[in-house]
Amino acid sequence: MEKSAGVEAAGRHGGGSGRRVVLALGLSLARDEDGLAPRLGLDPLANAPVHARAVAQALSGFEYEEFAVPPGHADYGQLIDGLVTSPDVAVLIVHVVGHGELADGGSEKLYILGQDAMRLRQSVAGWIESIEDHPDRHRPLTLFILDVCYAGEAAVTAWHARMDVAQRRAWVLAATGPRDQAFGYRLSRALVHVLDLYRRGELRIDPSVRYIPANTVWREVETAVRELVAREEGLPQSIVTSLVPSHADLSALPFFPNPGFGETAPEEQLPPAIALLADLGVDPVHFMRRAGGAEPVQRDWREGYFSGRRDDLSRLSNWLDSERADPVVRVVTGKPGVGKSALLGMLVCAGLPDLREFTKPLWHGVADTVPGTNDRLVVVHARHMSLNDMVWSLSAQLRRLESAAPEPLLAGTSSSEQSAASFFILLQEIQQRSDRPITILIDSLDESDDPEKIIEALLYPLARRHAGPVRLLIATRKDIRVNLLLAAQNAYEILDLDTTRPSELCEDLFVYVKRLLAAAGPYTAGPMRRAGINLAKAIAERLADIGGEPADPVPDYLRLGEFLTAGVYVNHALSSTVHSALAEDAIRLGCAVPQNLPDLLEMDLQRHGDQPLLQAILTALAFAQGQGMPETVLAGVMAFDPTGQGRKVPLKALYRLLDNEARLYLSRSVEEDGTTLYRLFHRGVADWWRQSASSDDRTRLYQGLIESVQRDEHARPLWHLAAPYLQRHLPQHAADADCLDQVLEDGDYLVIADPSVLLALLAHFDEPLSEQAEANAADYEHAFTEREPISLESRRQILAMSAVLSENRPLQMTLERSMRWAVRWAVATASPPTVLGAFTMQNRPCAVTGGYFGSVEFWDVCSGKILGEPVVGRGRGLLTVSEIQAIAIFDGPEYFRVVTGGDGGIRIWNPLADELDREISNRGAVATSMAAVQIADGHRLLVGGYGGFGIWDLVAGEQIGELVGHGAWVDALATVQMKDFLYVIAGADNGRIQVWDFNSGTVFHDLIGHAGSVTALAVIHLDGHPHVVSAGKRGVVYLWDLVAGVRRLEMTDCQGDAVTSLAISDLDGRALAVTGHQSGRITLWDLTTGTCVSTFSLPAAVTGVATSSDDVILVTSADVIAALVLDVPSIGGT
Repeated sequence: MEKSAGVEAAGRHGGGSGRRVVLALGLSLARDEDGLAPRLGLDPLANAPVHARAVAQALSGFEYEEFAVPPGHADYGQLIDGLVTSPDVAVLIVHVVGHGELADGGSEKLYILGQDAMRLRQSVAGWIESIEDHPDRHRPLTLFILDVCYAGEAAVTAWHARMDVAQRRAWVLAATGPRDQAFGYRLSRALVHVLDLYRRGELRIDPSVRYIPANTVWREVETAVRELVAREEGLPQSIVTSLVPSHADLSALPFFPNPGFGETAPEEQLPPAIALLADLGVDPVHFMRRAGGAEPVQRDWREGYFSGRRDDLSRLSNWLDSERADPVVRVVTGKPGVGKSALLGMLVCAGLPDLREFTKPLWHGVADTVPGTNDRLVVVHARHMSLNDMVWSLSAQLRRLESAAPEPLLAGTSSSEQSAASFFILLQEIQQRSDRPITILIDSLDESDDPEKIIEALLYPLARRHAGPVRLLIATRKDIRVNLLLAAQNAYEILDLDTTRPSELCEDLFVYVKRLLAAAGPYTAGPMRRAGINLAKAIAERLADIGGEPADPVPDYLRLGEFLTAGVYVNHALSSTVHSALAEDAIRLGCAVPQNLPDLLEMDLQRHGDQPLLQAILTALAFAQGQGMPETVLAGVMAFDPTGQGRKVPLKALYRLLDNEARLYLSRSVEEDGTTLYRLFHRGVADWWRQSASSDDRTRLYQGLIESVQRDEHARPLWHLAAPYLQRHLPQHAADADCLDQVLEDGDYLVIADPSVLLALLAHFDEPLSEQAEANAADYEHAFTEREPISLESRRQILAMSAVLSENRPLQMTLERSMRWAVRWAVATASPPTVLGAFTMQNRPCAVTGGYFGSVEFWDVCSGKILGEPVVGRGRGLLTVSEIQAIAIFDGPEYFRVVTGGDGGIRIWNPLADELDREISNRGAVATSMAAVQIADGHRLLVGGYGGFGIWDLVAGEQIGELVGHGAWVDALATVQMKDFLYVIAGADNGRIQVWDFNSGTVFHDLIGHAGSVTALAVIHLDGHPHVVSAGKRGVVYLWDLVAGVRRLEMTDCQGDAVTSLAISDLDGRALAVTGHQSGRITLWDLTTGTCVSTFSLPAAVTGVATSSDDVILVTSADVIAALVLDVPSIGGT
């Protein structure tokens, strides 16, 4: 993830020295002596100072000091100018409540009005520039909180949105959109409300997180604003924040310190080297906790209660130490809670060099049986890992072994097969540099997202083809799928912990329980120690079936490992209010240990009979997905209903339960938004609870999750405000409740859903769905197979395109309801189109596409219907029909033809007759670009190739000249008339652009400054002068003045997204360039201001763009042609 540089820029609050300062300005308008405001029509905003003061007071609880405005001071702009450049301020919040006004002329500048209703001398963009334009000087990390009309203009400034997130020092939280009004001081009131909730602990962030993540604050503030709108029945209003890529991580921004930071268990405070292991997917805390054996009694893992399994531990340690030892595949198996993870935890803690010293308290008592450090050991905790996740983790660790930086983790950047193949290549490269084997240790394989896929695509090939250089140690519950892995190798060993001899198991259990009882609690007192030994012995003998009555037979899924059972029972015994020193009482208590999971849980829950919510919480958490369920989501599904009123559980009451009575059963981690996640501490417990839950339990949980999401005025869920957990995992909860149809039928949810999670669920879901759900699922799978992280807007557009292609009208209507673009139509082409052109024929807009296999199709732009049948050229003496690479259109009144070319000759098509008119041999030359020239004495075709371009007489069917001088492939051609003379603009793949005088055959201008290869050119007239737009593989778009021969504009979004095609549009009278990109994106550029106006995303690379006479933008991509329409008011930026 891309992280902000906020920590480094934040002074003492992020690594340096400085203060936290808030400047809160309530700029009400000053009335004259007659009580009138200085400008008619403006609300005086008399309460603005009150709300500014409230924000300052709220921030004082987050380590901010208020900057006191001198009495009578009127130059507020000067105050802000001084603070944004102050050398002793580390973190600054500038909060303004007042009036905002946009500058005329579309300059994208927002001004704040002073008390005299006049603009402050500096725009908000000017303040941002004074921060961002001086990277070599100190500037406070600054958040502008703007409760003014049109505030969003400052948040979406084009140049700032293009800036690298990691380098930004100025951020904006705006009350409303760039063209919208703000009402009722809502942003200020909502912010105060949210901050107070955090300060009072009614909302909380995990104590291991230093700052409340900015995105979390934005979401809560947006929710509070919407609640104000609903309560006051006012006009709609939505906040806007600084634009960032969807995958950007803002957790390091230090604007909002976490009030609960530091109130955390010791194991959460990890040294940097161990914290890095967590980032690499090792999950060191998991292995430390399991090896410690302290979780069942809620103690620190450092106390180290591991005991037993001495022979198993010694054998595995010797195998690790002896790098050439057989077998190359070892599998540790057994029922849940039998000690698989504890055994592997000891190996990991002692064997990983970064963990060994830190975890010494765990293994020093058995130092003679644990392995030595192993710098060729890579480790994965597979719980909820996908194949891609596991491959990335293993690859990152291997690169670290080779002292190479891990690649950034971007979900969905490649297919599973590609990622596995890349891992094998990396492994081979490392093995070529060293013949020492690498040992891969994987715990909880059965708890991964798709064990079968991981075995087939990763582990089986490793065991089959890389045996020797790679050794595998895997822990998993008994599973027939593991047999495939074992079939890859003759040399393997299975260590089944369920087959331990009863006498050995009894001794190991006795030592474990004795240590638990002797470390703390009532059995540490001298008179009680003997009773503790008797209790430990009775528990061990009962669980190991030594003497006494044999355990009642139960199904496998109700059996729990003896060590986990013993730990939970000891916790129950220690929590009892009565403890007897008598031997017979201790033995009786020990013999009462339950031997199956239902009896064990029922026994322990009886201690909490006064907490009716506990069982409901544990049932909900049994269904928790991923790393766990957040507190806020859990609160949303819990109803405490002693009065029949269906009241929701107060958050503080839930917190008390989670921190106390429920703690024994829970494992904790942290969500990306900083909230604490909870799940049941052991998979075996969760499995039993899920199987014991009724269908009503599952349905209630799902309905509670749905109802916890805020709704709009039409009662539609606002999914963008839902917790990340719901955005990611709601489909699985819906499937559990037999309600997946409802989720799939909600097009707005499909936009927010995590593709990697939903696609994995759909791949394995075989229950019948409704017709609409099936259609939506098919469109989703078509749209999002293996996509890189993209914005929600792009997701919506890509899914809408898929819906139009499949004629899924309900889904299309749902999606376009919130889009600035509409897909008028989209149609599959006969072959993947490589070129696109637009023209008017018989007063109707038309289009033409040329494809990979030489076919040409003509289209009616209004209806999207093909005109006639696809036409393919045939001819004797010509090269085999191949990819069309260039197109030119002659649309004169007497000569109407479409000409195409590539490496198979030149073909002339007659759109009126829908047929191939003529074929001309190009003598094997490749046509990389074309342009049509109609002059008095005939029709000339310009054909670009290597070094320059040829001039062809179409009537004679021969080349009559050429202009050369580029020294590279000419991939783009355009023509323009200037002062009655014809000029040709040629762009080459070496970045050279030349303007040729067609009549004299000489170069009129060399346009200097185009970076990288030129792929597209288009001519436009601005202010009466001819200009040309150029674009290329570096993704930069240029505007050139053809008369002066100079560059006027350089336009880029800093993404380096290669431009494949270019067209000109005049939507709403604005001069626009339309670029198609390799990523599948279409971008509209304002050629007056040089700014990006809007974008539209397709699922594959754009191969052509064109504009039609009816303001339609045509685009081709993969095997599709589509017609797009942009809502004209939206190009203003709202």
